Amino acid sequence: MSIISELNELKSIETEIKRLNNQLRPLRKKKKELEGTISEFIVNNQKSGIKYKGTHILPKKFKAIDRTRTKNVKEKDGADVLTKYGLTEENSKRVVQEIIEAMRGPRMEQTKLDIKKF
Repeated sequence: MSIISELNELKSIETEIKRLNNQLRPLRKKKKELEGTISEFIVNNQKSGIKYKGTHILPKKFKAIDRTRTKNVKEKDGADVLTKYGLTEENSKRVVQEIIEAMRGPRMEQTKLDIKKF
C-alpha cells in the first residue's frame, strides 16, 4: 500500500466522520428533549419509573457540576483558601501552582499530523 492510497483513505475517513457528526447532532438534541419530557412525566405523575416493552426507565438524579469557572478564577479561589488558613498571599499562589503541576503529572510528547487543505 503506497502512501498516496493511505492519504486518500485518511481523507475519506475524515469526510465520513464529518458527515456522521452532522447526522448525529440533531439526533442527540432530539434525544435530550425526549428524555426531558419523559423525566418530567415521571416526576409529575409521582411514579418511580416506567416499564415499556421490556425496558424499565427510571429517573436518575445527578449532581449539577459548575464548569463555567476559568483556570485563573480556580487558581485565585485556591489561593484564597490557603490564605484563609494562614499562608501569605505570595506563598499560597506558589502552593496552588505546585499542586496543579503535581495533579497534571509529567508531560508526554505525541506526534500528530497537521493536515491543511490548499
